[in-house]
Amino acid sequence: MDALSRKAEQLAAENKELRKKIAGLEKEAKEAIKKAEESDQLKSAFLANMSYTIRTPMNTILGFLDLLKQPDLEVAQKEDFIRIVNKSAQRLLGTINDIVEISLIESGQSEVHISEVNIEEVMGQYLMFLAPQAEEKGLTLRISEQIKDEGALIRTDKYKLDGTMINLINNAIKFTREGSIEIGNYIRKNSLVFYVKDTGEGIPANRLDSIFERFVQADMNLPRAQEGSGLGLAIAREYIKMLNGKIWVESEQGQGSTFYFSIPYKPVSKPEVVPETVEVRKERAPEVYTVLIAEDDELSFHFLEVILKKESFRIIRTETGEETVQVLKENPGISMILMDIKMPGMDGLQATRAIRKFDKNIPIIAQTAHALDGDREKALEVGCNDYLSKPIKRDELLRAVGHYIKFRT
Repeated sequence: MDALSRKAEQLAAENKELRKKIAGLEKEAKEAIKKAEESDQLKSAFLANMSYTIRTPMNTILGFLDLLKQPDLEVAQKEDFIRIVNKSAQRLLGTINDIVEISLIESGQSEVHISEVNIEEVMGQYLMFLAPQAEEKGLTLRISEQIKDEGALIRTDKYKLDGTMINLINNAIKFTREGSIEIGNYIRKNSLVFYVKDTGEGIPANRLDSIFERFVQADMNLPRAQEGSGLGLAIAREYIKMLNGKIWVESEQGQGSTFYFSIPYKPVSKPEVVPETVEVRKERAPEVYTVLIAEDDELSFHFLEVILKKESFRIIRTETGEETVQVLKENPGISMILMDIKMPGMDGLQATRAIRKFDKNIPIIAQTAHALDGDREKALEVGCNDYLSKPIKRDELLRAVGHYIKFRT
């Protein structure tokens, strides 16, 4: 009986332990189901918000383009409609860029490209480009403090620095109804700290920990929170993580918010002298400059053609890399190439490599819808002199063409 009793007690203990494990597994399963449901809810909210974010500017673009067809429009009305179309197109482009960028980050394809960056210059650029946007809402955007002179020349990834700062400033403008926005930077120990401070409504305390998560903005019950993909802060967090830095926010409802991020401070002791990258072709200046446009998309070619023909350029078109190389060999008087990167057969990068084997001097400007992190560096590596990402702006195109078409008599 003693043996049977001991066996019964052992079985009872094992049964109790088994029940305990089962209860633990049930709890874990319930938590996993709850998290999955929350994730599905956030993703559903995100997709609904994304549909809104894409369809709203598209509706504006198509609607006002249709209104522009009216024959009795006054000049002021036309200019206003065009301004609205442009603004909506930029908003749509920003959404597309965010979706593509977060996809690259999640797939591990977003890389770090370190170069020399003058942070005094880039801070001035943020102010110049974004102050008008702030002024439209009656806000002031100003630089409150920053590193200057030699200490402002550092080594970092400019693309990721710009992406983070522009995201933070745009958010500050979006969620601030009145008052001001301050931007600045300073050195703390071995780190360079940037900040964006606004006088907006602030962020609830229970949101501070999740504000940098993907999809969160879509789930926030804020007025007009839909204006954006809800991915900007998540992208900023990943950028700063790649740069071995930190990002955080301090906020109080009704008192505004201050977003900070720090990156390693790596000053450049002596500025590098960058030589002129364009070799001047030793030819007599022609009466008419000829631009070879390598572009397989009909509408994209027509856009470039209209702009350049109006400036009295002669245009030659090719649609493949092979054709581009051959046409250049047969026409030594060509002044410049606008090289699309994605073409059937031999692409623009391969065509550029082939051209550099027999003509190292002709200016080649990559013009491409490949506008992701690292694409510019790839184009410059194979021999392109410059890089324009689509959608191309008329002024940027003419400035680039005017800079690189140079001849010696």
